[in-house]
Amino acid sequence: EDSFSADASHGALVVSSATHPGDIDVIDLGTGAMREVTRANPDIGTFALARMRSITWKSTDGLDVEGRLWLPAGYTPGTKLPLILCVHGGPAGDWDVGFRGINQVYTGLGWALLEPNVRGSSSYGDALLRGNMKDIGDGDYHDLMTGVDKLVADGIADPDHLAIRGWSYGGI
Repeated sequence: EDSFSADASHGALVVSSATHPGDIDVIDLGTGAMREVTRANPDIGTFALARMRSITWKSTDGLDVEGRLWLPAGYTPGTKLPLILCVHGGPAGDWDVGFRGINQVYTGLGWALLEPNVRGSSSYGDALLRGNMKDIGDGDYHDLMTGVDKLVADGIADPDHLAIRGWSYGGI
């Protein structure tokens, strides 16, 4: 949770990225200057970490879908990898750009991961959030599968080695 000083001049927040686990920073709300105050994982830079990038594709009905693609640190373009399709809970959850240790484990074992933000996901506006109302398991399913199809067509995912994981809504 973000916090603010009593005079609203400073805030505290958790800052994370695909290659940096969350640490607490203090921000001067007047200048925007940030100062890291924790260093919970000081050795993180010594590990070969996955590369994550956002990708987009068209679903079967033309909807633009965005997701996060995680690749092993030493990935060579053109190499087909086994793929794990990761389905978030909710359905109004979403995949952000923050650090996920489990993704580092899977990519370290040679897997690619796709985290689609399908219809029903938050953080993409009201229309996408409401996009699976009265339609759970149809449009969102196509959003997922067209993402996998894209990675197969792009030569990243090996179509003979596909897996899926999810929890809550993502487990159904």
